[in-house]
Amino acid sequence: MPPTPRTTTLSAAGAALAIACVAAIVGGIWGGVSLHQQAITSQRHAGLAITESRSVLGRVTRVQLRGGDDDHRTVVHYEYAVDGHAYRRSIQLRQREQHAFVAGGPIAVTYLASEPSVGWMEGREPRRFPMWPAYLLPSAALLGSAAALALLRRQRRLLTDGRLAMATITRVDKKRSDKGTYWRVEYQWQLLSGATRRARYRHSGKQPAIGMQLPIIYDRDNPRRQGRYPLPLVGLRQG
Repeated sequence: MPPTPRTTTLSAAGAALAIACVAAIVGGIWGGVSLHQQAITSQRHAGLAITESRSVLGRVTRVQLRGGDDDHRTVVHYEYAVDGHAYRRSIQLRQREQHAFVAGGPIAVTYLASEPSVGWMEGREPRRFPMWPAYLLPSAALLGSAAALALLRRQRRLLTDGRLAMATITRVDKKRSDKGTYWRVEYQWQLLSGATRRARYRHSGKQPAIGMQLPIIYDRDNPRRQGRYPLPLVGLRQG
């Protein structure tokens, strides 16, 4: 068995998890900034719609059906002109509204006098997007990544300083979940002091046999911190 302290490195699964954490943090921050800006813009447009709304008759350029037979939506593409400048927009409508518009037909459009490019189908005024998703998304990404990185750190510390031992399977119970059946495997091992410790894990493969031995590694100061060896996220550095 390798001596302690050991030099460790991330396994393929551990490296993938670390990369996923970095991507989640970057994506969460970027998404939060984007959602924050969208919320600010939507609130400004909704406020201006009260005082700067102007009406014009536009033209439907295309009616597009999306989805399957039981769940399809209608996307109406249209254009309108203000002071000689043409603007193009689109809107998704409910299924029962799909026959209200045809390509080349008219459509009533409302736009902002100070920003003619901001227009909408009459009766579909701009909505105010809430601000809370802009804070929830990065917070969730940071918390989830922190939990995953903490797991990596725990496994690395366990492999660096932990004590290896051979455990014996003492009980195997068949269990069911919404994802199918699995085995709940209980095992025990002996500490250097002679005391016995027990733990269990969830096994989804072939039923393990009672009495079978498996290698584990545990924290010498706190044997409750243990795991089957090799650990899934970290491994020993070769050389």
